Amino acid sequence: MDLDRLRGFLTFARALNFSAAARQMNISQPALHGQVRQLETELGVKLYTRDAGRLQLTEQGRALLLFGQNLLDEVRCFETGLRGEPQSEELRLGAGLTATLYLLPGPLRDFRGLWPDVECRVGVHHRADVLALVRSAELDLGVTSIERTPADLESFVCARTRHALIAPAGHPLAGGGRKLTLADIAEHPLVLPRAGLQHRRMVDEAFRKAGVEYRAALETEGWEVMKHYVALGFGIAIVNDLCLAHSVPPEIVSRPLHELFPERIYRAVWAKKRQLPAPAREFTTHLRKRYTKGE
Repeated sequence: MDLDRLRGFLTFARALNFSAAARQMNISQPALHGQVRQLETELGVKLYTRDAGRLQLTEQGRALLLFGQNLLDEVRCFETGLRGEPQSEELRLGAGLTATLYLLPGPLRDFRGLWPDVECRVGVHHRADVLALVRSAELDLGVTSIERTPADLESFVCARTRHALIAPAGHPLAGGGRKLTLADIAEHPLVLPRAGLQHRRMVDEAFRKAGVEYRAALETEGWEVMKHYVALGFGIAIVNDLCLAHSVPPEIVSRPLHELFPERIYRAVWAKKRQLPAPAREFTTHLRKRYTKGE
């Protein structure tokens, strides 16, 4: 297998766009297209299809993407070792904002104590992007909120979280007593994530099913920002209670909403058939030990 053609295919497979991939490689689009076609001829399989104008990898293309990344990782390590150069190792992680803020800091701090020379790259991405980047081998490991593990990935559970209402101290809903209902919450303006985010969709669906309309006071993004505006008195908010295990302004009171909203599951995910680099394997083991022990 020609390694230049393989590198060309991997670049294309991550972008699924010949023009964008060719620009990354600093070659012409026809030249890259020709490399991929030659690789298909050499292997005797179709590596991608075009459906309604969209390019998609075939099953064989996805398999080659993982194999090719593993192969080029091994070639790079062999070449640097042969020249007597130090291995340039890095840990490439991707996670949503919640996992980045509340699940990764402790394990990353411990990991850096054991692997001080490894460069850690942590990207903040939405869930679909985390999964796509893990599949394309642009990330070694992702941590994101998914209920079930896709068939082409492996995972373990890092956290199971519930939801809570946060309100300014002294607010009518801040006290204890009977359990809150969605109708109770809808009587007061809400600080909400922007439309389209996973948490906002969950909130909208719950109120829709209950036949209750809420009032939006403010749209923003990120639990810390939401906590800040609730503390300022802009409204109340429904939050993932993972954010309440850390700093909470004294002006805020929280109440559990376990029965009104579903559990949220956070998983560490990686490509099933990909051989992870040593730092990623070590961090995955460390992360698993930390959270499966309930720390």
